[in-house]
Amino acid sequence: MSVSFSHSCQVAEYHHSRLSLSLTPVRWQKYHVDKNFVRARQAMEERTLMSLALGFQEFSYQVESRIWEISHGPPSSSNVTLSDDVKTGLFLDALNLINGRVDLAERAFANFTQLYGAFYNGTPIFRYKYENEPRELNIYVTPKPLLNQSLFHNDYAGRYSSRLGEQINRVKESLLVYRDLLEQSFYQGNITFEEIHQNNVQFLSRCRTFYSRKATFYTESVEYPSRVLAEKIEVLERRWREFDSDFHSMYEKVVQLTERLNYLGATILGTLETSVDEAESYITYAHVSDSNLTKMGVAQSLTSDEVLKGISELGNFFDDIRSRGQSVYDEWSTLNSSTGDIWRLVLSDENLEEYYTHQNQTDMLQDLPEVLSEVAANYTLHRDNYDFRFELGNLDSLFLMSVERMMEAMRMFKAGSNLDKDFIQSNFLRLDIYYKEKSYEQITQQRAYDLFALMCDIGGSMGLFVGASVLTICELLDLGLHNSVYRLTHSRRRTAV
Repeated sequence: MSVSFSHSCQVAEYHHSRLSLSLTPVRWQKYHVDKNFVRARQAMEERTLMSLALGFQEFSYQVESRIWEISHGPPSSSNVTLSDDVKTGLFLDALNLINGRVDLAERAFANFTQLYGAFYNGTPIFRYKYENEPRELNIYVTPKPLLNQSLFHNDYAGRYSSRLGEQINRVKESLLVYRDLLEQSFYQGNITFEEIHQNNVQFLSRCRTFYSRKATFYTESVEYPSRVLAEKIEVLERRWREFDSDFHSMYEKVVQLTERLNYLGATILGTLETSVDEAESYITYAHVSDSNLTKMGVAQSLTSDEVLKGISELGNFFDDIRSRGQSVYDEWSTLNSSTGDIWRLVLSDENLEEYYTHQNQTDMLQDLPEVLSEVAANYTLHRDNYDFRFELGNLDSLFLMSVERMMEAMRMFKAGSNLDKDFIQSNFLRLDIYYKEKSYEQITQQRAYDLFALMCDIGGSMGLFVGASVLTICELLDLGLHNSVYRLTHSRRRTAV
């Protein structure tokens, strides 16, 4: 069971490993955009864009006051005439204020042009590197379509982002008008309040519009790619968690079934197997006279509490296989859905095509419908071919039915073999047997003439007719032995002489 599921999980693990790699380039893009594009906006804001219209109300009042004082004297006393030195000081002070803002406007316009061009063309301004990735690959991971889209993705972005540069130039135009009025007041002294007031109103209006369009440019264009990438990362991580949860949910179900099967094998199945083996041995060797197996012993073994508990737990285990098997079967469809969602996000991302092409990651450049079709086909194939419920089939019901029939027969046998008072009265008869007579005749047979009697007769006849005895036989043997030794010894002496 676990082997077949592990084989089928190889398909899911392939997508698991491939899709886990899809998060890295997206995180890299987010870091790249934040550091090399958005952070450039922050630097430009600190250096020029923030200061261009900073305190524009106070600035306009100071410039307006100096222009008027140079031409008409202090506002509090129109009869006082300023000396040339004082006028020159006021003129130079106001001129420096105006020229400083004009310089800020020119540098702000240059910064805006560079920033707008960076988003329009996908050209990074800074060169920060992401973790251990080579800095040279930043150009390939840059989300150029997204950066360009950020300038036109809605009406606000398309209408106001490109006009921020125009508004900077309009602020500069008002500053130049201030400078012209200042020079006219200093050199000609014929400036009117209406001329100053008209330019002042125009300058204040243009500064307010500049702030509005700058905020729109920042919110709708500059920060838009970071928001999109952050949302994409969040969606990918959520889809990834769903995929990972579905995958491990299936795996945990099979692991739990495997652990339970191992537990049953180490405890209950051993006892059950022993009882079944005893039953088979009894059936096979019941005709052997010296067999120590009895039907009662087999019946007691098969109907023991331990075996009954084992059969019950085994039935519960089979039911669990079917219920969990159905759950795993259904989760293959869920896994197919979560896998497809991630592949849709990965393969539909045009912002990473250049990076995948440069890295030769062809599996990330596949056709989306083909990938979805292949994923669905593979998951369906492994779901159907490696469904362990089909491996089990109806073997569990056949096995439990056979065991139940055998146990029922053993229970009936035990019930029929119970030697209680009622059973004895119903099945046993007492029979007393007596001898007809108390004495009996025993007839035995024995040999009339045996070997010992024959030997005795032979010995008696020899003693009667020959006068010989056992001693005579010994004397004859001694005489023969003595003569033989004598002849041998004397014949050797003659030969030696």
